[in-house]
Amino acid sequence: MNIMHFSMPKILYFSPFIYETTFLNHIIYSFSHVFVDQKFMAIFSILFGASTILYLNSLKRKGFKRPFWFYFLRNTWLWVIGFFHYAIIWEGDVLMLYASCSLLLYFLRNYNSRLLLILGFLIYFIPSFSNVYFISNVKNQYSERELSKISQKWYPDNESIQKELDLFRGNYDDQVNYRLEDRSLKKSDPIIELKEGIFLLDVFCRALGMMIVGIALFNFGVLSNLLSRKFYLKIIYYGFGIGIPISLIGLFLTYQNQEDYMYLEFLSRIPNNLATPFISFGYIGIIKYLFDNKNLKNLFNRLGNIGKMALSCYLIESIIATFIFYGFGFGFFGYLSRFFQILITFLIWSIILLFSSIWLKKFQYGPVEWIWRCLTHFRLFPLIRK
Repeated sequence: MNIMHFSMPKILYFSPFIYETTFLNHIIYSFSHVFVDQKFMAIFSILFGASTILYLNSLKRKGFKRPFWFYFLRNTWLWVIGFFHYAIIWEGDVLMLYASCSLLLYFLRNYNSRLLLILGFLIYFIPSFSNVYFISNVKNQYSERELSKISQKWYPDNESIQKELDLFRGNYDDQVNYRLEDRSLKKSDPIIELKEGIFLLDVFCRALGMMIVGIALFNFGVLSNLLSRKFYLKIIYYGFGIGIPISLIGLFLTYQNQEDYMYLEFLSRIPNNLATPFISFGYIGIIKYLFDNKNLKNLFNRLGNIGKMALSCYLIESIIATFIFYGFGFGFFGYLSRFFQILITFLIWSIILLFSSIWLKKFQYGPVEWIWRCLTHFRLFPLIRK
């Protein structure tokens, strides 16, 4: 999904109705909306929650008496890495969000797993309920002139689109200044504050909720391949069987209400929010069901290499993509259709798949993982494999 954010004006991530409106564009948008959007961020969040328990258990086994200190320091450095990623590379960073959620995970880690599962889903679904509340009250609180700014977001004029194209096709300094500009210096705008607040609430609750679910799934053994193949077949069957129809209904309603900016702003993502846990569990089931297949062992080993240096690969993806699309590189921003974006995605995947395999033959950690580890423990760890 990130390739859309790298390569096109932001609104095209959410809307297929402007700028590029070919039939193929609608097909690719629809497919990504149903099968990709939010689903892999949910899996990433689940794994981040599980990694909290893995890291703390590792500290405990090694005899660390103050695990909270290292855990806090580790996630503080993750936030710092995320800030530099945001400031000097790309504004779509998620590391700061994940680091911010991590402190809450520490205090929840020892709760009953069933309680964590319920709590995780309750937090995850907060944006769905809050958006229903917002749309039922917002018309009474704001004037038509103020509400028109939401309309401008969903139906931007050519001047607004061109301004964004010029920015990201332009020079690097302007892009950094755009990311770091102090929005508090601007005149306060209640509608902009409302939109940003809704967005922050949405991504925070979806990330934190699935992290808590991840801790529960780890404790239940779901993520450790400890359960039967029959169990994983069931979550594939029910996950896709329930999730895909809900997401398709949401897609249909989005197309039906494409002229209704209030629906697009407040309600259009709710069906996908509801569908995401089901489809994400379906994907997890597929991976776990196929994991013992000997014919796929080489593929899983290669994917495992990316997993061992996931932070480095995440940053490398951003560096490659911004160089391809932004003005300090090839400057393809806004020129490539969604179809060609998919080809670029496969190119980037191929690069990190090859790079991670080569790197880990010689080194124990990914380059950024090694720096992160040294900063957390205040000592140098050997990097080269013996």
